[in-house]
Amino acid sequence: MIRYMGQGGYKTASALVRMRHDVHAYQPRGGLGNTFAVLGNTTPSAWWFLYHVLSDTQVPADIRRELEACVQVDTKTNTQSIDLACIRTSCPILLSTFQEMLRFRALNAGPRVVIEDVTVNGFLLKMGNILMIPAPVHHTDSLAWGESARVFDHMRFARKFALGKKGQTRVAFRAFGGGHVLCPGRHFASTGIMALGPLLALQFDVKPVAGQWTEPKCDRSPLATGFPVPDHDIPVEFHARHPERQ
Repeated sequence: MIRYMGQGGYKTASALVRMRHDVHAYQPRGGLGNTFAVLGNTTPSAWWFLYHVLSDTQVPADIRRELEACVQVDTKTNTQSIDLACIRTSCPILLSTFQEMLRFRALNAGPRVVIEDVTVNGFLLKMGNILMIPAPVHHTDSLAWGESARVFDHMRFARKFALGKKGQTRVAFRAFGGGHVLCPGRHFASTGIMALGPLLALQFDVKPVAGQWTEPKCDRSPLATGFPVPDHDIPVEFHARHPERQ
């Protein structure tokens, strides 16, 4: 990456890379970090979001009902659009589905430096060592998420629980890390995924070529990724729901 940037490789790269270089002298090491974030986190999380939206029988109907109310029609150009701000304020089920995907699929390691000797459940953690707390440890804890912690529930973050009833503990949600190391690019990544998902859900009925959805294995997924990378693609067919719309 250092050699690539030093030799001016960015000049023939994507518009995003060129703009980053022009705005703040894009650094090679920073470029590696951004590349990891896109390929190891954003891309696979977008894949799983689409999978959970499209492969379920109830989710598409729920989120389409919300999204239809956000559609803005321009009669002059005969086009329709959605303001992303409307999605964040008026589509609780869609947002809940996205957050549940993060909870259900995140694999980030959650490394922390032990700043002083401490004993936890009989184990001595020595100062200066690295403590790894993978997200699934938090995200499958029934004390934090209830008995359905290991089940995908697209309504989990949209449902209001009665006082005293265990439903969710927000501090246990660690898909973006936590504390002062909370992912700084979470809003950028979420916005892109939230733009792609509604676009496909509203415009197309997506059907697997095989006739039914089968969750792929992720046995060959790289260890460093924040979300599992499927071992293979799922061939699908796109059928326009409203061909007359643009």
